Amino acid sequence: MVADDAFDLQLSTSAGAPVWVSVSTSTVLAGSGAVILLFRDVTAERGLETELRKTKEFLERLIDSAVDAIIAADHQGHVILFNQGAERLFGYRARDVIGKKPVWELYEQGGARHIMRMLRSTSYGGVGRLEQTRREVRIASGETVPVSMTASVVYEGEREVATVGI
Repeated sequence: MVADDAFDLQLSTSAGAPVWVSVSTSTVLAGSGAVILLFRDVTAERGLETELRKTKEFLERLIDSAVDAIIAADHQGHVILFNQGAERLFGYRARDVIGKKPVWELYEQGGARHIMRMLRSTSYGGVGRLEQTRREVRIASGETVPVSMTASVVYEGEREVATVGI
């Protein structure tokens, strides 16, 4: 069966309720002058996609509107989140940091490594958590600035996938 790209179509039931249908075609019978149309109700899937998109957009606005700097890095130290509070504190634009600047360049020499040791210790709030502490960060001008911060490890199951500092 040779299928063309599917497309969504919004229809209404006889009761007037909206329904999303995925429509795909097949030209397997084209030689006999026929086309097969396949209809699949995808209302639940599209509703879930809409809810997930709205939740994601809300969380992005929430993080970006926070007064505090919020920075997240993946397990290799690549910055993956840099909110507007971080832009104000550090003097960098998010687009110039995310995926381009390693997180350790935002701290004083050895600072990121020390924070990771603290996060893996039981002495500073428990493994994976760093209660409020004083550290120094390096801003765009090259100066070091004292900050009060907290941090945590983000896990997927037992695996460390990111860290976040506020």
